[in-house]
Formats: sequence, structure tokens, C-alpha cells
Amino acid sequence: MVAHPDQSEVPDGSLRIILSLRATGEGHVSSITFRTGLVDSQGNVSIDPPHQFVVEPEIIPNPLYDKPLFRRKLFELGLYNAYTQQAIERLEESFTLSDLRTTLDAVRMQRRATIVEEKGDVLSEATVLSLAISNYEVQFRKSLDLSQRIIFRTRPPAKRDRGCRFVHFQDDKRSCYYATYSAYDGRLVLPQLIGNRGLQPLSILHAQRPGCPK
Repeated sequence: MVAHPDQSEVPDGSLRIILSLRATGEGHVSSITFRTGLVDSQGNVSIDPPHQFVVEPEIIPNPLYDKPLFRRKLFELGLYNAYTQQAIERLEESFTLSDLRTTLDAVRMQRRATIVEEKGDVLSEATVLSLAISNYEVQFRKSLDLSQRIIFRTRPPAKRDRGCRFVHFQDDKRSCYYATYSAYDGRLVLPQLIGNRGLQPLSILHAQRPGCPK
């Protein structure tokens, strides 16, 4: 629960709030939903009636990755082996998802041609790509009420997690919201960070630096 960025027309001594909730569907696939409400001067909490239907956001892939940080994340996840090392060494200091796919393909073909391909190469490639696509931005239509917004954690597919809790940070210059959760696709566990300003847009990160979005 955090303070809503819009406190206009709120009675004296009251606070408009936002709740982030974990919702689960078939197969225990998790999602994040939102509710708004009010805490009055006596500490009583009331929740606004939600809309009947929810709407998914537009997903915007991360344009660039930082090579040193990406390499460190591979180490942390136990994915830095001969195959991934060869691929990472070929990349520029900043690279795109397309660059990563092309390099992984090239290294795999080279290893296959020199008879050094290992059984774990295919698994390594899949998990490296899962790490890369776990960084993205979601953008909702501004006209949508918060209770109409839902985030399905599908990059990589999040079958299970332990919920998501937003925290509000504010200084003299800007205000930012952060939340963390763990995404698990049945093979790889990725701690995820959500960062945003005013809850729009939302940047969902793992292998990127967690600066507050502009």
C-alpha cells in the first residue's frame, strides 16, 4: 500500500491510497492488479469499487543492455559457462536483444562445427534469452482506471511468486515507486524489480540498472 500520486480533493486528514494485489489464475500463473481507496482522519480504510474487466498493457522491449552488468547477472545465476562466455565476449559494451540472439546463434554454430557443442548449450541459450527478455516496460492507456490495469508476468512466464509490494521513495526533486517479486518459469528463478514514476509507465527489470524512469 502506497500513497496515491494524486491527492486532489481529498478531505483534510485523509489520504488516497493504492493497493497492489497478487492475483492467480489457472496453473497458478500470477499477475499484479491494483485497487484505490481512502484512509480517513480516524484511520478507517475504504476501497473504491473496482471495474468489472481488466486490460493488459502494451509491452515495450528494453532497447539496450549493459555488457558488464549482464555478465555479472549470468555469474549470479550460474549461467556463465564456456558457451555464454564466448557469446558475451563478442558483444559491444551496449547491445540489443537482436545482437544477443545473433551472437548466440553464431557461437552455437561455431561450437557445433568444431565438435565442442555441449548438451547444456541449448539450455544455456534459452536461459540467457529469458534473462534478457525479463527487462521491459509496460504502458497502459492513460484513460484506464487503476483497477482496470493488470500485469501478467510472462517474460519469462511467472508460474509462481510470493507477491509484489510497492514502496514509495521521494526526495526534493522527484518521486518514484519501486516493487520487487520473484518470477519462476519452472526452471529459472529471477528476482524482478519494478520501477516507475507516478505508476506510469512501469519498467520491469532484472539485468538492467534500476534507475527511476524519466
